[in-house]
Amino acid sequence: MIKPDFSGERFYNVDIDKQMEVNDHAYHTRDSHLARYELAKGLLGLNDTVLDIACGSGYGTEMLSWKAKRVYGIDVAEQAIEYAKEYHQQKNIEYQVAEMEDFEIGEKVDTITCFETIEHVESPIRCLENTLRFLKPNGLFILSTPVKDDGNKFHISLLNEEDLAKLVNKYFRSSLLLYQNGKTFGFDPPKRVFIKLAICRK
Repeated sequence: MIKPDFSGERFYNVDIDKQMEVNDHAYHTRDSHLARYELAKGLLGLNDTVLDIACGSGYGTEMLSWKAKRVYGIDVAEQAIEYAKEYHQQKNIEYQVAEMEDFEIGEKVDTITCFETIEHVESPIRCLENTLRFLKPNGLFILSTPVKDDGNKFHISLLNEEDLAKLVNKYFRSSLLLYQNGKTFGFDPPKRVFIKLAICRK
């Protein structure tokens, strides 16, 4: 049995009280993570293929699989992928241990989700360009990232709001940028602006 790694950075949709020991915002983290996947699931078509970048423990990948035809879950952490295979495996999910900047899935997909990821890589642009190779023309790319320093030691490539807007405008023909405040999304910034979500069309 694969046990969750409650180190504080990777989220598991189990034992929230246990995760509170290393992340005192664990319940807020859960709500915001699930809200992003619920939003993405609502934008999927029934025959869509999906690529979930940095899928982590797989709870969100499984949520997407409830509606999509096929879902690929990619993550660099072998332990997380093993956990995903044990607890969040469905017949239409294929998990893979791989870097965002160097992976293959063998087909182009209708939708790519990339939540809380680009701030963790040294070159967000290189990773984004590799990922977009697998997005169909007119495909949907849904991205979220912090736009304010929250003191997280794992965040090495933080973008501010202006940088994020420039990035999506460079690679996508249209985009909608929203603020996230827990379970909700909107155009008005909350008092504590940390997360911004971009819904982009290739």
